[in-house]
Amino acid sequence: MTKTPTNTIIDTTSTVLSKDGTTISYLSLGSGPSVLVIPGALSIAADYAAFAHAMAEHFTVHTIERRGRGESGPQGDDYSMAKEREDVLALQKQTGASFLVGHSFGGLVALEVARNNPSLTKLAVYEPGVSIDGSIQMDWMLGYEKNLERNNNYAV
Repeated sequence: MTKTPTNTIIDTTSTVLSKDGTTISYLSLGSGPSVLVIPGALSIAADYAAFAHAMAEHFTVHTIERRGRGESGPQGDDYSMAKEREDVLALQKQTGASFLVGHSFGGLVALEVARNNPSLTKLAVYEPGVSIDGSIQMDWMLGYEKNLERNNNYAV
């Protein structure tokens, strides 16, 4: 991150290697304590540019480019929540961030990363993909899991 003579914040793209060696890209901008931002399922890091710029006056914002998006490596055949967690942990280690923000599916990832992670001191999630006391209808799940077991991806 650099500032021009007019004090405009410039963002930079960097990479980190996840535990399995996959390259994970992220956008950084701002100045101050580091915060990680995890986009939702159908989003890319650039979709959060306005949010990151608003936070950049007070924080160094690192928006992860999740697997299969942008310059990050592919999801791979063994893609899982564990891989998502490892990616964020690699970025946290590289940046020293102790704040975490997640939106939608990124919120679910953030909750998983925060579990048993005392180095995270602040967590914010917006519309995480979780069902609390049956708030999300889940009766479709049995058929979904059966189609996954049969490798019937088109039915899924």
